[in-house]
Amino acid sequence: MKELTHSIRQNSAWLITILFVLAPNNSPSQPINQEMMKKSSVVFIGTISQTGAASFAEVPVSSATSIVKVEQILQQPSAISIKEGEEITLELNESLASGTRALFYADGWILGKGVALREIGHTAISATMSSAAQDDLRKQFFASRKAMMEEQFRARIDSADVVVLGKVTSIQPSPAETGKRITEHDPEWHDAVVRVSKGVKGVSDGVEIVVRFPMSMDIAFYGAPKLKKGDEQVMMLRTDTRSGLGKAQVAGREIGTYIIEMPSDILEKGQLQQVFEILKK
Repeated sequence: MKELTHSIRQNSAWLITILFVLAPNNSPSQPINQEMMKKSSVVFIGTISQTGAASFAEVPVSSATSIVKVEQILQQPSAISIKEGEEITLELNESLASGTRALFYADGWILGKGVALREIGHTAISATMSSAAQDDLRKQFFASRKAMMEEQFRARIDSADVVVLGKVTSIQPSPAETGKRITEHDPEWHDAVVRVSKGVKGVSDGVEIVVRFPMSMDIAFYGAPKLKKGDEQVMMLRTDTRSGLGKAQVAGREIGTYIIEMPSDILEKGQLQQVFEILKK
């Protein structure tokens, strides 16, 4: 039995917003709870086929577990592979009767010979909702996801001190920190000299900046981007106040020093136009 952690929600920063679901009369119902959406890694339409049961032996059965037939998948992470028409186990927050059809929001629980999820919440929908209404729900789903991604993207740009398209020309270890405290989680800071080909925010075209990043593969820094000479990417950066190393020196000159720690700080070169489009809105 393989336990899933809530880390499958990570990238999940980028989770879907569904603004409305369909009520039994196939008309829009009340808005979905946004906090519930953010906590969910799996969103699907399904019908409870059996209560107090599980779809495979590895799941501990209780009154909270039910077997649910999945009708339509709206969202799931790559770590989980649920097929439409499959029966899965769902640990419910509250007792629901067999035959209940709902739009379920859930998170990973157990992967083994089947899939078991824990419910975050649900919204009941009509058992007779038409295929056309389901198609409409799917369209709402993807339109809402795009809107949420753009909103989060804009917030990331707004929070950055510098946004550039730049190319890494060299990399070297960062200067030693004065009075550095010995720790098993040493970030191994490195400085990447980046020549800015397009300054979107904070700096001008053609300048050089230093982008500081942790080279360590320790669990505390494993997910941070590791820059390489020749990389040409869109970077959304903040002034380095984290490393404690101060500004970098390049060829005897003190230049602006920024920090990169999260995958969301980096975009592909081809996404530069998307940045400009977001800024126009």
